[in-house]
Amino acid sequence: MPPKKSNLNNASSNGSRRKRVERAQQLPEQIETRNAAQRIRTAESRAQEQRDERLQQNITRTRAARERNIATVRVLDRHRQRISRSLTRASFVRLAFEYAPDINYSAHSKIAIGGMDKVCQYCQALKFRNEAAGMCCASGKVVLSPLPAPPEPLLSLLTGNSDDSKLFLRKIRKFNSCFQMTSFGATKICDRASDGRNFETTFKIQGQVYHKIGSLMPMPDNNPKFLQIYFMGDCEERVTTRCLYNFIEQAEERAIVILLENFLEDHNQLIQLIKRVSPRLQNDNYQIVIKADKVPLGEHAGRFNAPTVDEVAVIMVGDPVDKRSIKITRRDNTVSMISDLHRSYDALQYPLIFWQGQDEYHLNIKQYDPNTGDYRNNKVSSMNYYAHRIMVRQHQDNYILRYRQLFHQYIVDMYAKVESERLRFLRFNQAKLRSEEYIHLRDAVAGNIDGNLNPNDIGNAFILPSSYIGSPRNMQEYIQDAMTYVRHYGRPDLFITFTCNPNWEEIQTLLLPGQQAIHRHDLTAQWQKRGLPHAHILVWLKDRIRPEEIDQIISAEIPDPLIDQELFDIVTKHMIHGPCGAFNMTSPCMENGKCKKKFPKPHTNDTITDIDGYPMYRRRSSDLAIFEVQNINKNDEIARYQMGRYISSNEAIWHILSFPIHERDPAVQHLAIHLENGQRVYFTEENVLQRAFEAPKTTLTEFFTLCQKPDVFGQFAKTLVYGDVPRYFTWNKSSKKWEPRKQGKPHPSITGIFKAKTLGRLYTVHPKQRECFYLRLLLDACRELQLLEDDNHWDLTLADAALTSTPNNIRQLFAIILTTCYPSQAQSLWEKYKNCMTEDILHRIRQTNQCQNIDYTPEMYNETLVLIEDLCVLISNLPLNHYGMPSPNRPATDLVNTDLQRENQYDHGSLATIIMNSEPLLTAEQKIIYDRIMLAVAAEQGGFFFLDAPGGTGKTFLISLILAKIRSQQKIALAVASSGIAATLLDGGRTAHSTFKLPLDVHNKPDAICNIKKNSGIAAVLRKSSIIIWDECTMAHKYSLEALNRTMQDLNSNNKLFGGAILLLSGDFRQTLPVIPRSTFADEINACLKQSFLWRSVEILRLTINMRVQLQNDPSAQIFSEQLLDIGNGKIELQPNTQCIKLPDNFCTVVQDKNELIQSIFPDIQNNYLNHEWLSQRAILAAKNVDVDEINFQIQQLLPGDLMSFKSIDTVVDENESVNFPIEFLNSLDIPGMPPHNLRLKIGSPIILLRNLNPPQLCNGTRLVIKKITGNILEATILAGKFKGKVVLLPRIPMIPSDSTIPFKRLQFPIRLAFAMSINKSQGQTMSICGLDLENPCFSHGQLYVACSRVGKPSNLFVLAKDRLTKNIVHRLVLH
Repeated sequence: MPPKKSNLNNASSNGSRRKRVERAQQLPEQIETRNAAQRIRTAESRAQEQRDERLQQNITRTRAARERNIATVRVLDRHRQRISRSLTRASFVRLAFEYAPDINYSAHSKIAIGGMDKVCQYCQALKFRNEAAGMCCASGKVVLSPLPAPPEPLLSLLTGNSDDSKLFLRKIRKFNSCFQMTSFGATKICDRASDGRNFETTFKIQGQVYHKIGSLMPMPDNNPKFLQIYFMGDCEERVTTRCLYNFIEQAEERAIVILLENFLEDHNQLIQLIKRVSPRLQNDNYQIVIKADKVPLGEHAGRFNAPTVDEVAVIMVGDPVDKRSIKITRRDNTVSMISDLHRSYDALQYPLIFWQGQDEYHLNIKQYDPNTGDYRNNKVSSMNYYAHRIMVRQHQDNYILRYRQLFHQYIVDMYAKVESERLRFLRFNQAKLRSEEYIHLRDAVAGNIDGNLNPNDIGNAFILPSSYIGSPRNMQEYIQDAMTYVRHYGRPDLFITFTCNPNWEEIQTLLLPGQQAIHRHDLTAQWQKRGLPHAHILVWLKDRIRPEEIDQIISAEIPDPLIDQELFDIVTKHMIHGPCGAFNMTSPCMENGKCKKKFPKPHTNDTITDIDGYPMYRRRSSDLAIFEVQNINKNDEIARYQMGRYISSNEAIWHILSFPIHERDPAVQHLAIHLENGQRVYFTEENVLQRAFEAPKTTLTEFFTLCQKPDVFGQFAKTLVYGDVPRYFTWNKSSKKWEPRKQGKPHPSITGIFKAKTLGRLYTVHPKQRECFYLRLLLDACRELQLLEDDNHWDLTLADAALTSTPNNIRQLFAIILTTCYPSQAQSLWEKYKNCMTEDILHRIRQTNQCQNIDYTPEMYNETLVLIEDLCVLISNLPLNHYGMPSPNRPATDLVNTDLQRENQYDHGSLATIIMNSEPLLTAEQKIIYDRIMLAVAAEQGGFFFLDAPGGTGKTFLISLILAKIRSQQKIALAVASSGIAATLLDGGRTAHSTFKLPLDVHNKPDAICNIKKNSGIAAVLRKSSIIIWDECTMAHKYSLEALNRTMQDLNSNNKLFGGAILLLSGDFRQTLPVIPRSTFADEINACLKQSFLWRSVEILRLTINMRVQLQNDPSAQIFSEQLLDIGNGKIELQPNTQCIKLPDNFCTVVQDKNELIQSIFPDIQNNYLNHEWLSQRAILAAKNVDVDEINFQIQQLLPGDLMSFKSIDTVVDENESVNFPIEFLNSLDIPGMPPHNLRLKIGSPIILLRNLNPPQLCNGTRLVIKKITGNILEATILAGKFKGKVVLLPRIPMIPSDSTIPFKRLQFPIRLAFAMSINKSQGQTMSICGLDLENPCFSHGQLYVACSRVGKPSNLFVLAKDRLTKNIVHRLVLH
């Protein structure tokens, strides 16, 4: 049969035929419409093709770019792998300053933690290396049966494999709360679900933990809860109630509840037991009692079975019941607290963990003796019990570690039990253990006080000792120990938060399937808010960190992934703050709508110090019940501690495993302080007689015993102060004796004496315990007399001065005492010494009247008071009555006009001579500047000028001429300088701080104003000044200039720049910049005047010709001047790999050591030191005070005569802080700008003043030489400046450092030795011969330039620098 012919072609032909017929019948309009539609379709099709083509091209280009980036990364990876090297160096010294991304730091054996492969020989627990041997089972003393593995379905739910399992683990605490038989409560529960932020990764509680249980049946009007649900109807009803009570609505969660309901019904023997016994309750007065400690007959305490019927009794209400037993009534409306020592405490609260309802910790668990195999009478502590429970063991699955967040709650709960057990011991024993001073106990027993007094009735309760970790006393001990380190080593260099990576292999390998590091606090304890385990570390470095090194070890920037991919991944994953602010207002860092951590941080190109003193690092642009707790006894330390403590899951594990929470090196030995027979003695009723007649030994009593020994150790101990004994002797706690150390650094001259690093700390004593406080002072430093500051000191000071000094000097001394020491009985001092201060006035009147019988009169005393008040106004701008003194009889206008009178007291004849002699000597550029300033003064339109003048260009000469010219015209020209030395070089010059009353901490006050009242004398001077000249202005902080601007605008009621006044600044930005405590280079630059908004309005005048060179007519001086400018401008090329410059060969004389340097600057000083002219022209400069002090002491030793030692009296400003900052700690502080605690002087030693005592005569920076030394004053001669050769008296004055974080006061002479001085102190001083110690190089801008420019030619400059290499810090941003 032939195949059937297809009709497909015919159909196609028919369709085409019909279309042709339709087209032929169409009208022209229809044809046009059809064609237009066709054109549109064609255009759309082509456009789509173009879009597809462009898209494909973009995809191709993107893929090619990605492949190029991948290729680049691969090349860099191969390059890093090729050059990657292991960390093999044996020393870690300054390794952090040399961080290199290509080094595999983790390969070093000291860095790698290693696996948990250390196996306990007793319980097979696995531990990391170096972990304590007994942390798991107390070295075999704790033997517990392992918890049984859970059967299905609980086993599957704990694996985390299925969806139900993941849901169960995610909400495991909610599921446990469905079935818990007791309520869990605490003073405060810090749960991440409580604030809705889902941020906390730990479970944390504050205060006490409570487990409470109610009756078996609810009251008629109440819904069943907790245990009551188990006694409801069928399974469906119980499940519904549990879901309703715990807000479970999802079907998946309900299904899990059903599974667990059936599971616990079948397996929890505690539930089954209570259900079996409950029918025996005949009425509501009956109770079920579960005894606390009873165990089944024939079983030992190491076994933990479910309770049997024998252990449960039905008893009548009112029968005696152990407090720790659980009592469950049939029905009532009360709840009872469950003792945390009950064996069912854990099973009732955590039925999902202890699914059998088995017994857990109780008091009758005995320790096991691994040597004999027998149980001992000693009991297992709760800490040892739970440490055993949470350990990972070889070939065992400790399923308790699978419970995630429920494990967190459980471990917090159990540690609260551990801590409660310890606190109960202290509370229980406080009735037995009493403490009292030994002498009181001895007198009570001997009947020396009240014959009817029972010794058992004396003594204070001993509540919470300092040995209890976390107690207030314990924390105070740590604080004091830290202060001991600061006393010996200074401030710590680094405060490090060491954060681990939870992705470390050692952690990840120990996680169970599906777990994260946050689930296992037994592996990573002590968590930060961001979820990273960490430790806080204080580090003291032998080589202190310099500001320019901060960015080498601290970074606030995200690393470049092309350079350091590993560090980039770590930072971006774990160390990014936020999101917070507008992006997430519920972030934990948000407070009052702002981020407490001040994120986002502003971008800054350099690390700077913020106003609050903290650094701104370089960041360049690119089912829980809460019970109310009633008020507690404020004297009950234990209760207060329990209410205030916080316990988190990580902290709980940390303590349970007995990890040290605090480590330190070197050790600190605590030293007792008490009066004779005043040591604490601890006694009970049984040993009270023995303790009464046997004085307890302490470190103090045995120190005295040690010093009485005739052997070499006793003789050596006599040379030690009490606090230094632990360095050479160790305290034997058992025998209570000091024993010589057997190891350490051998003594250079005494055999058998070794010095260790151990530090001694005397216990602090409050000043109100006066006798003991003074004893501590004596023991600390073996001081002589005058330990305390009082008015008697000023009395002795004036008495010393009255013996040999002139009345004028005594008046100046008295004015200094009034203005700086504030004596409380100033008027009494005046009455006692007014004759001494008025003697010259009496002598003058006797001479005038040619009568020697004239005696002191009130008018003479009044004249003396006027002179003293003038001095006080000059020093502090305050009248005498401010200091408790009688006011002199004088017109009020005189007092106000004192400042004006001082500015108008210049001799016009002398001024005319200066002008006549100096104007012809002006160079052309000096004449231009001179005329420009005088023109501005004549115009009286104000002006702001800066005279840029390097050293030697005649700046001081020009300024002195300007001052003379203006003053000769009966106008006021006010001269100030940033340093005291520079102020003494100007006629009438004073320091800017004292004149303008600038705040001492102006660097912390951007909106500061000068402390000048509008009606004061200095305000009148400022208003009438034709010009204000501020020399060495480059040392001033920009906030000082801005404060002056605001003050002048206020005084003159004029909003123009500086209130319309003329201000001439002068200085050299090549010199040092403002000194800011603990500053970085960026801080220095930011504080510079050029960074002030005022600088844009300044008119700059320049001096460039070095007049000093022209006057010397020495070719070497010209070369030296050019080399100095190259140093100041930073033009000398840096040596490769050292960042140092090499001093030119013809620039200076290089010496080899300090002895040669000293001999070059101070040759034959034993004979020359009395030549003040010779002494004033030379000094040695160093960058750091430690070098300055060493050189000063070494040179002073060369002088003949006796060395006098003056020790300061140091006290805290707030007396209550004296227990936090002991005297010896304050004595150890050596703060820049403050005199040392132990000031050692000889007659003839040059000194430098550290405070403005009587400007302009005695300014900060004035150099003097000691002429005479008494017990309370120094008589000294001024070495240089306008007051050269003048004899002055210097008293001890109280000084409070402005840049110290510790508010304390030091009473000491305000001086330091000045054979050598710091480079910063030398600025403004000209010398004939200068030495420069650069063993410690310069560390801030301009220091090298300042030091070298003190002399005018190379033959006068001697430098100690190895290989002529040294650092030259120059901030080019400041120069341009």
